[in-house]
Amino acid sequence: MIVTIVMYHYVRRAAESPCPRLNALDTGHFLGQLDYLIRHHTIIGGQQLVAALRHGRPLPERPALLTFDDGYLDHVRTVLPILQRHRVPGVFFPPARAVSERRVLDVNKVHYVLATVENTAPVIAMIESFVATHAGRPDILDPAEYRRRYGVPNRFDGAEVNYVKRMLQLGLPADIRSGLVDAIFREVVGRDEAAVADELYMTEDQVRALVAAGMTVGSHGYAHEWMDSLDPADQEREVDLGLDFLDRVGVDRRDWLMCYPYGASNGSLLDILRRKGCAAAFVSRPGLAELDDDDPLLLARLDTNDLPKEAGAAPCSWTERAFAARVPA
Repeated sequence: MIVTIVMYHYVRRAAESPCPRLNALDTGHFLGQLDYLIRHHTIIGGQQLVAALRHGRPLPERPALLTFDDGYLDHVRTVLPILQRHRVPGVFFPPARAVSERRVLDVNKVHYVLATVENTAPVIAMIESFVATHAGRPDILDPAEYRRRYGVPNRFDGAEVNYVKRMLQLGLPADIRSGLVDAIFREVVGRDEAAVADELYMTEDQVRALVAAGMTVGSHGYAHEWMDSLDPADQEREVDLGLDFLDRVGVDRRDWLMCYPYGASNGSLLDILRRKGCAAAFVSRPGLAELDDDDPLLLARLDTNDLPKEAGAAPCSWTERAFAARVPA
């Protein structure tokens, strides 16, 4: 059975938001894409997916699952009313630290920085000055090597934006990286972190409201780390803190769902998830989830940008592949 799993982050009318240059899916485009998906698929909930994986329960034809990462306030203010109006479910993955401690995740600090500057040159200069001051450390690479590794475009970002993101999210050693992110955020954005957290993230009570509305809430870990870069003990801590959060917001731990921050996982993390009863987990690799063949802890997802955003659009190649998978041999 093939499931089309779609990944969403910010969903808002950008011009009306506190950070209008933030790269977000416009509410109108979300509505158009939802209509497109409803026209071509049957949207299922998280527990339907679990029942299929755990117990072989049948799914409707052309199933699609909608997933919403990072616990944004957009998801309860904008997305939830739309899903309720269309009578379709969604699966939400809020990171515990952002919601419970009102701390802006490093990934979002970087987003705000990039949405504030007109070009990335000053930010890159700050990063490379920082690298130069730590050049004696054995775990600091030559700037040219950092450029070689991270100064390349990907399917969403140009080379310079990707370089900034990767250096501030992964490339530099963890013990000094977060301090640099904080410094650049203060210098470039110049706003109080708690105020930004309040405009960005849901509260625990709002997450409970999602649960009460019949939506599925899963774990996105605690601090939104690249979990494949952690040792097993720290991976387990991230998982446990995420599960503690699910307990607080009223989610049943049986057959819980996980979404890897940045889509990053490895063998030791998968072993931890299996031991703790995780039923399914989602990566960021673009593709259709093949329930009969895929590891349920490595289910592929499409980004919203991989699918049309107009209700009347012709089926795209991903939709056609989902259709073809149902044609009997």
